[in-house]
Amino acid sequence: MKKLTLTVFSLFILCTLSAQNLGGGLHIGLNGTQVDGDNSAGFKRAGLVLGGFVSYAVSEKFEVQPELQFEQLGSANDGGLIVKMNYISLPVMANFYIPIELFGETRDIQFNIGPVVGLLLSAKDQGGEITFLDNLDYRAMAGFTLRGGNTGFSMR
Repeated sequence: MKKLTLTVFSLFILCTLSAQNLGGGLHIGLNGTQVDGDNSAGFKRAGLVLGGFVSYAVSEKFEVQPELQFEQLGSANDGGLIVKMNYISLPVMANFYIPIELFGETRDIQFNIGPVVGLLLSAKDQGGEITFLDNLDYRAMAGFTLRGGNTGFSMR
C-alpha cells in the first residue's frame, strides 16, 4: 500500500511541476503524397490527416511534440487512383521557434522536423486489396507554422 501511495503521490508531483511546460491540441488537414517507383511523378494523391498532439516545452525556443494521427497516403496519376493506403502514424517532432516582425506585429515561426513511424491499416489499388511484406513505414516530416495573435498557418 505504501508503494502505491508513494507512486501516485510522485506522479501527481511530477505532473504538477511540469504541467506548465505541457500543451496539446488536435489537428485536421490534407496532405499530398506520392509513392517512389510508381512511374508517376508529383504529389497528385490528396489524403486526409486527423490527429492530436502533446507538446513539452524544453525551453522558450524549443519543444518536443509527439503526435498520433490517421493518414491517407498513396499515389495517383492522370488516369486515376493507383494506390490508396490508410495509416496510423506516430510522428515525434522537434519544434524550434524564431521570432520575426511581420506587419508591425511580432510573430513566431515554428520550424518542426522529426521521424515518423506508420502502421499500415489497409491498402488498395485499382484491382482491390493489396498486401505488403512490411506493415511498418519509416519516414521523416518537416514543416513550419506561422504563429501570432489568434491566427496560425501550418505547412508540413
